[in-house]
Amino acid sequence: MNLFDLLFIGAFLVRVVMFAFFFVTLLRGDRRRAAATLGKWATGCAVYLVVLVTVSFSSRRTVVTAGAVRCFDDWSIAVESAEMTPVPGNAEMKRCVVQLRLSSRARRVSQRENGLAVHLVDAHGTRYSPVFDTQATPFNVPLVPGESAIAVRTFEIPAVAQGTALIVRHVGFTPAPLIIGDDESLFHKRTTMELPLSRFDPRKKNP
Repeated sequence: MNLFDLLFIGAFLVRVVMFAFFFVTLLRGDRRRAAATLGKWATGCAVYLVVLVTVSFSSRRTVVTAGAVRCFDDWSIAVESAEMTPVPGNAEMKRCVVQLRLSSRARRVSQRENGLAVHLVDAHGTRYSPVFDTQATPFNVPLVPGESAIAVRTFEIPAVAQGTALIVRHVGFTPAPLIIGDDESLFHKRTTMELPLSRFDPRKKNP
């Protein structure tokens, strides 16, 4: 948890208290004080959003180098390897198999990361979701302290796609879009993870 996380929590609690005070004063019939409280509440929200968007637009994209870990508290993910191969029978597509290492730095409790998803993005910003695979290791697999696991995701992308990188993001309900400086906040450039790509060599597969 960093400074911006604490700022979000503090701002959220203040907004909740002010909104509760607004309703109490409204029920008591003090409409003038209720209106003033609501105005301050709205102004505070507007200022927070302006700061959030300003930081998002002014921030540079973070690039995680191939093999380096990206951490969410005590849970981490890293790209172990990536291989690009042709898609049989379809010259317009290629297949990218990415091997990811999930690990836990926790010392006493089991760790898991819920609501996580990955996709590839190319140099033009086009996103590609992984091929559905019921046998793939889920990202929220429980990890005991110091344990790691391998999760493989396969993507099929156009053969002309260049500059591919991996993006890790949370899906479903999460406060991240409203946390200043978070790479998942509104309008913020998403953190990318480089792929250590190796390409298919038919001479090695069929000597």
